[in-house]
Order: sequence, then structure tokens, then C-alpha cells
Amino acid sequence: MICRHTSGEFIPLSLIMAIIEIQSGDEGLQSHAQRVAIAGPIDELKYPALCPHCGAAAAEQLPIEKVFRYTHTDDTPSGVRITRATPLFCGACALRHRAEQQPPTLGEQMKSLFVTEQALAAYSMLATGLLLGSQLLKHTQALSTKVGVALLGVSALFLLGAYACFRNSWSTNRYRRIPPQTSITRSFDFGDDDSSPFATVKRTYALRSPTYADAFARMNADLDAKWLGPERQRREALHFWIAAVICGLAVVISWLLQAR
Repeated sequence: MICRHTSGEFIPLSLIMAIIEIQSGDEGLQSHAQRVAIAGPIDELKYPALCPHCGAAAAEQLPIEKVFRYTHTDDTPSGVRITRATPLFCGACALRHRAEQQPPTLGEQMKSLFVTEQALAAYSMLATGLLLGSQLLKHTQALSTKVGVALLGVSALFLLGAYACFRNSWSTNRYRRIPPQTSITRSFDFGDDDSSPFATVKRTYALRSPTYADAFARMNADLDAKWLGPERQRREALHFWIAAVICGLAVVISWLLQAR
């Protein structure tokens, strides 16, 4: 489905109403003709004072957060990571972005807290703590004994554990509260970084403006030299051989134990 923006341009409805999607690697990147591959962490990027959407002079920073799934795990909170870029946009595009942006509703935020795996343990602890505490408070004479005081302390520990579980649920599921991208922020799109301790892989950036893409590539050319240079390659080779030796020793020890 599509809707008409105030400027008259048609915008996919999914850009302003869809729940954010978890991506893997470079899947789902915008089909912009300008693609730039740069090595290194995204927080080391330098951004030109140009708008990625229209190429005009820019001074307003718009954080862009995307959620990526670890390729070796399933779709669980422990299997996702949030990546954040902070390019500059011009005032007109920033205004249009705010008009399109749809933050998560209060209901969606509460679901990220209460309808989670982490919350299941919290419910159990909360119910136990409340039940035990209420029973003790009904029999106030029990509180005058050491056993009663100890049980009240246990009840408090259950309630504290429930709070810790809810807090962990809120933190772990932050990715569920990230709003979907707008047509403006999608002009600076990027994939995941599949680098490992043994190899550095370039991250792909899909950029709408050719002018911006050229300036962006020039400003960050030094990152390739830093993260793909001889020193980095030697370090990755060292990590590889250390891991190989550890695995080899584990196999030998396992074989010796079985042979006894």
C-alpha cells in the first residue's frame, strides 16, 4: 500500500506504519545505485556536512538505528544487535523525517517489557514474593519471631529478583522499541558488520545521493588502511593460530582421556 506525502510524492505505507524488521547481513538494503564498502566499526565513521537524501548542505544530526540478527542464532533477544549511525541532514529533510516518523506506542513499549521470555521469571518471583509477604503481614505476630523476619527477608528477595528480571527485560528488548525507518533515513542505509576476530569484513552502505556518496567515501578512506592493513592482518592471523592451537589441544586431551 502507498500513501501521498504533503509534497505530493508517494511513500510506501510500510515505511511509516510497519514494525521494525530484524535484518541479517546486507539483506533488505535499499536499492540505491551508490554503494560504498568501508571497513571498521561504524562509530569511527566521519560524516560530510551534506544531506544523504538531497545532497544539500546539512547540519542537523539524525541518529539512525537498525537491528541485525546474528547469523548463527535464531530470532531471540540474545541473537540481535543494534547498530547506530549519526549522519547529518538538511533542515527540510529533517523536518520531513519527523513528520513521517512513528515512534512505538505505549502498548508496544509495554509489550517489550511484559510480553517477553525474561518477564516469565519475573511473574513467578513477583507472585511468590507477594504471596509470602501478604501472608506474613496478615499474621503480624509471626514478625516478632526470627523465622518470621527471615521469611519476610526471603519475600523481599523474591520481589527484588522480580524487579531485576523486569529491568533486564526492558534493557534486552530495547530493539523492539526502535521505530521503523522513514523515507529520509533510508537514504543512508547500511548492512551489518560480519567481521570476526579472525577477519575484517567491509560494511556496505547504500546511499541515495551521488554527491554524498563520493564525499563519504573520501572522508573514510583511511579506515580501510587502518582495518585492512598489514598490522591488522597479522593480528587476525595470530588470533586464528591461537584458536587453532587451543582447539588442537582440546582434541588431544579428549583423545588421551578416552584412551585411558
